[in-house]
Amino acid sequence: MKYSTPKETAYQKNFLEIEVDHYDLRRREFLRAMEIFPPNMRKKITDKTIVLRDLDLCINSICSLNCPHCVFLQPHIKNVRNFDAEMIVEEMDRLLGANVYVTSLAILGGEPLLHPNIVEIIDRVAAMKHIGHAARVVVITNGTVVPDKSFCESIKGLPNGSVIVNDFPLSDKVDEITALFQSNGVKHRVANKDWTNHGSISELHGYSDTELKHLHFVCEAVSMLRDGLFSNCGRSVVAYQEGFIPYDAADFVDIRNFQASSEELNKRLYDHLYRHKWNTSCKYCRGNYEGNEVLPMGG
Repeated sequence: MKYSTPKETAYQKNFLEIEVDHYDLRRREFLRAMEIFPPNMRKKITDKTIVLRDLDLCINSICSLNCPHCVFLQPHIKNVRNFDAEMIVEEMDRLLGANVYVTSLAILGGEPLLHPNIVEIIDRVAAMKHIGHAARVVVITNGTVVPDKSFCESIKGLPNGSVIVNDFPLSDKVDEITALFQSNGVKHRVANKDWTNHGSISELHGYSDTELKHLHFVCEAVSMLRDGLFSNCGRSVVAYQEGFIPYDAADFVDIRNFQASSEELNKRLYDHLYRHKWNTSCKYCRGNYEGNEVLPMGG
């Protein structure tokens, strides 16, 4: 079945006819950074700086749930694992070292609370200079794993640290987790928003090149760093690393194996984020945008 792409606004229709102004996209991120970052960080932002409004840092593929329509394809992953903590920290440092700043960092999985080194990862990553005190750092959990007090102290110690507790139908420890956070002064909120229906990763939708470019532009996918690989779309990273879609070098930046200088890495990231027209995974996806079909959370 071929799904239609999002309903066109006048601006989006214009995008179908002309090349998008990538400088304008970057400028929006710059303006957001200038609002969030303190003066000492603003002074370091140049015309070569890449500002990621949002970045997902995936630390494992182990999960305590098996939601059928998980955006990150959890039910289909065969080789579930915790990613190496030292490599996670090293690759985050390498990414940020390419003149990349992050205004909001989400640490997730899988289920991140199942990673034995989650506190170490949070403490070391949140202290990196291109995140620092300005960025929002949030851990996203599925409400089935009760963390220990060292986790609470780690989150509480961050200027903008918090936890999102997803309340899925099978999330059986939400009350216990929130009570723990309340008693330990941990900022948190419970989420139960419906999910976007991204469709099956095994189904090609038959989009034209114009439709693919349009879908990629309006999609609200978030960049992700997962097991050494960076992409402008988290679902894309998972789909490739777990063997569901073919490899296309333009869809990813291999942070782990990138051998050139930080300046060259910056150029590679820029090309991927602002010049790449769509990912291979877009051909298998319905996209994440306002107005798309939604599903019950955890369904």
